[in-house]
Amino acid sequence: QTQTWWIALVAACAVTQGQSVVRDGQYWARTSHTEPARLSAQVKRLELFTRGNVVVKGSDDGTLQVQVKQRVRANSAEEASRYLGPMGRMGPFVAMGNVMRLELNPVAGGRVLTDLEVTVPRQLGLLWVNNLAGGVEVYDIDGNVQADTGGGPVAVDRIRGSVYSHTGLGELKLGTIGGSLQCSSGGGSITIESAQGEVNCVTGGGDVSVKYAGGATVLSTEGGNIHVERAGATVRARSAAGVIDVAQSRGAVFADTRGGSVRVKGGSGPMSVSTMMGNILAELMSGGRLTDSTLQAESGDITVMKIGRAHV
Repeated sequence: QTQTWWIALVAACAVTQGQSVVRDGQYWARTSHTEPARLSAQVKRLELFTRGNVVVKGSDDGTLQVQVKQRVRANSAEEASRYLGPMGRMGPFVAMGNVMRLELNPVAGGRVLTDLEVTVPRQLGLLWVNNLAGGVEVYDIDGNVQADTGGGPVAVDRIRGSVYSHTGLGELKLGTIGGSLQCSSGGGSITIESAQGEVNCVTGGGDVSVKYAGGATVLSTEGGNIHVERAGATVRARSAAGVIDVAQSRGAVFADTRGGSVRVKGGSGPMSVSTMMGNILAELMSGGRLTDSTLQAESGDITVMKIGRAHV
């Protein structure tokens, strides 16, 4: 059954014609795409393995389609064709039970820039994008998303489930996440718009910014500032060298930086704040308990402001 379905899908996803090389600004470009293929309703998990910059978009019509665009600088179309070489493999697309695996490996030399756009059913329970090298973008998926790249920026937005994302080097831009979020970068900034669940993110170097986190939040950077605009639970933030700023938290705040100031505003729980070099500014909401808090500045001033009535 699996083999028969696989053969039918490969036939439906055969690369269309129109692979001629055309001028595209300063580049020569070649674009190829598959015909739309409707996936079986039993496919709940899709795994995509590729290299190059890839954009994955969820659609409501339950189909799979792949487009590959490759660009190269050359003196003529003939020279560009030699650099581009053959198109490479657009498959196999293999389904085993409720899991489908796609391997998209277009041939690419050192001069060739490869961009892939993949349309998938948005109703997937899990989408895993594993990119050897290049940027990853994922949008409009109802289930969970895992987005990994050996090096390159990652952007994920409008995901109803949870998200796990890792890049060996590059920035992470996370938009609206309906579940929890776990992310890491070997070096690059992290920007989070909204995550309804827990957040756990770390970077080897770069700023970390969170507009909203619904659950417990853990953030760490080896060099950069941390800013949390609003958190629905406990916040734990650590920076090897940078400012930490927590504007509002409905739980306890634990903040530690080796070099930089710390500002905690609108806290409603106890605080444990420390800095090796910098000032501490703490604002407590009404009901905050100073007796449960520890503020330590090795070289700097400590200022505590009370909003309303606090327990001393």
